[in-house]
Amino acid sequence: MINKLKIKTVLLCSLALAVFGCNSSSSSEATTSRAETSGSTANASQASSTIDVCSLVTKEDVGAAIGETIVQTEATDDTCIYQTEDDMGSRVEIEVKRKDAGGEMQAARDVAKILGKLGGEMKDAKGAEGDVGEMLAKDSASVSGIGDEAFFGANEQLFVLKNNVYFTVLPPMMRPRTGSGNPLLKAEEKRAMAKVIAQKAAAKL
Repeated sequence: MINKLKIKTVLLCSLALAVFGCNSSSSSEATTSRAETSGSTANASQASSTIDVCSLVTKEDVGAAIGETIVQTEATDDTCIYQTEDDMGSRVEIEVKRKDAGGEMQAARDVAKILGKLGGEMKDAKGAEGDVGEMLAKDSASVSGIGDEAFFGANEQLFVLKNNVYFTVLPPMMRPRTGSGNPLLKAEEKRAMAKVIAQKAAAKL
């Protein structure tokens, strides 16, 4: 059962990356074409390219949202990682896509739809395979009150579109394992954390 689960999980991840990559590529080409004929599109892309991802939400605000102390942040061009003392278990990630925000959002919805369909086929299985299926099959309905458009995907990752900028918030998977009690977070807890963080980020866009 475990081997079967591992194989299916790898296939799901590979499929998601393939679909997302293809959609992003085609969307980027479309955006390039539009930008050549539309000054407003070019200006929007240029404006979003100046975003400092880690400046969207302070480490203090992230810490307050998840109930843990953020010991440091790590930034790349597109991503800010907020690290706790148990970095692998309870980190938070914010990722920003500066180009073709609408295309990126649509690609994310397409991937969520595919994973949801596959999850629906797996959720009635027994054991760990059924648990994975249940997670993937969760409703990814739109979330109101955050940006222009938002929805939750797998692992309670929150996808947001705001003012021609696309960003995602990945909440912690669990509480720090150095504490007492069950470290696993419930889905509703992770969603609440992600929403608070996303609202902070969206307010600066």
